[in-house]
Amino acid sequence: MKIFAILFFLIGSVSFCDAQSSDVKQVPETNPNAIFSSAEKVPEFTGGVTEFTKFIDKNVKYPEKDKIAKIEGRVIATFVVERDGSLTDIKIIRSPTPEMGKEALRLLKLSPKWQTAMQNGAAVRFQYAVPIYFKLPKP
Repeated sequence: MKIFAILFFLIGSVSFCDAQSSDVKQVPETNPNAIFSSAEKVPEFTGGVTEFTKFIDKNVKYPEKDKIAKIEGRVIATFVVERDGSLTDIKIIRSPTPEMGKEALRLLKLSPKWQTAMQNGAAVRFQYAVPIYFKLPKP
């Protein structure tokens, strides 16, 4: 079963509005627990979007109930990429079905560590969002 995961920045985009760009100027040492929404270097799955898609494809278990009902859709999840690259505070923001949301949550908890965000030469915590697309193969 293939699932398509396309990453784009919903939170943490390089081209953010001025209201959110102020955290880029923060010095990580002054508040090591600050969560950034923009940074000099944003976090990424090791290997980039292609490897993240492969990780999702390899590990997804399409919810049986949704497969039978032929339900497809997009789950939006947010999480914090910690300074060590682990994912915490994973939340499902939107999901076509509860089962798809639970599967997206399971996949993100299974994720290996990411490459961390960097600000002023230091690893920082970073708020991130991804859409995960559930799409059934064409017959």
